[in-house]
Amino acid sequence: MLNQNINLPSIGKRDVTLLDKFIIENKKYPNKNEINLLEEEYFDFMMNDKKRNNFNNKLQNIANKYKLKLLDKSLYQCNYNLRTCDIFTSGNRKINYNDNHHTLQGIKFLGERIYKMNWLGISLD
Repeated sequence: MLNQNINLPSIGKRDVTLLDKFIIENKKYPNKNEINLLEEEYFDFMMNDKKRNNFNNKLQNIANKYKLKLLDKSLYQCNYNLRTCDIFTSGNRKINYNDNHHTLQGIKFLGERIYKMNWLGISLD
């Protein structure tokens, strides 16, 4: 079982993320320090997202009841030790195009991460 994607903070319409707002207002991509601040803000938003957390808690209860493994999608985009959620791929491309959908580059980046961390627990050898 998979839980819900992380939801990212957005401005007004859900298609304008905080990253988009930063780029529009500053007419540039954020520097490393600004990226760190945005990634921390995204993590805080994800952790305090009551709607997502309630939904995922219900899924966890179902998984527990039927002895199913629930895979947490936040684990491949967020770092709980650093309290950040990635917003760029290693090639500096946006991972999400809106509050909870990935870009094509983001899917490729996260797919590689999922494979490397063996998140699905599948061996291809």
